[in-house]
Amino acid sequence: MVNGHYHNNSKVTYSIYENWLSTYITDSSIQAMKVIYCNSIYLSYKVYTMKNFIFIFLLVSSSFALQDDLSLQTYFKNYLNYFNTLRRSSETLHDDYFKIVTPQITSKVLISAPHTLPHLRKGKYKWADSGSGALALTLQRATKTHLIYTTRSGVDPNYYDKSLYKVALKKYLQEHPEIELVIDIHGASPKRSFDVDLGTMHHKSIRNVELYKLIKSHFDQSKLKVSENFFSASKAETITKFAFNLGLNSIQMENNVANLLYPEKKLSLNRLLRAYTNCILHLEEAL
Repeated sequence: MVNGHYHNNSKVTYSIYENWLSTYITDSSIQAMKVIYCNSIYLSYKVYTMKNFIFIFLLVSSSFALQDDLSLQTYFKNYLNYFNTLRRSSETLHDDYFKIVTPQITSKVLISAPHTLPHLRKGKYKWADSGSGALALTLQRATKTHLIYTTRSGVDPNYYDKSLYKVALKKYLQEHPEIELVIDIHGASPKRSFDVDLGTMHHKSIRNVELYKLIKSHFDQSKLKVSENFFSASKAETITKFAFNLGLNSIQMENNVANLLYPEKKLSLNRLLRAYTNCILHLEEAL
């Protein structure tokens, strides 16, 4: 410290901020503003006392969090509209009823959303898990994971192994051996008492106990009501069981649709999006 100012290791400090910045960039329109903020932090580090530096750091951190939350909510709303449009054009069965998104960066996580639209089970249509598709696409955009989701009505890939969805999923997983975890996203009735249910075939499908603890901790800390294995994914031919049998870690995550669709649940939606985003980013580091 020289005359109350901190100058040592400035290059190391700036490198830390660069890494932190790149971790939380979710949209190119926000990137430029974050770079400006990052440079402001660096400048305050070189010019002001440590007390002022910490204050500015916390202020800017809060601004980043607010921007990210607003971005996530905007993405989610737009994707809800997208699936509403798909639903109106999804009255007949299609073979090409799914889409796969490959990230431009290396990811060890794949998100699956098989119930984005009405699906056929035992000869009858079942309602879509409303909001599950919008949640999956929002998370993929924010965290840059792999993604597979339905875009048309078809046979239920979470009930039958003989589905083109699973054929494509297996092939994709074989082509991307870096993937170690499959997160299968679903929507649960608003009557359920939980916000999120973690289905792990009764703690079987996540082989690494510490990995499961990491997942659960993010949702526990978000002030959401978390249940375990209400929907265990151990019955029928679920995506979770399918991925587990291929040697991967897998989990079925049921989300109360009230949080996804009801305007009065906006705070819960924000907590849910933030918990998922932080969880996936930390999983990428832990895997």
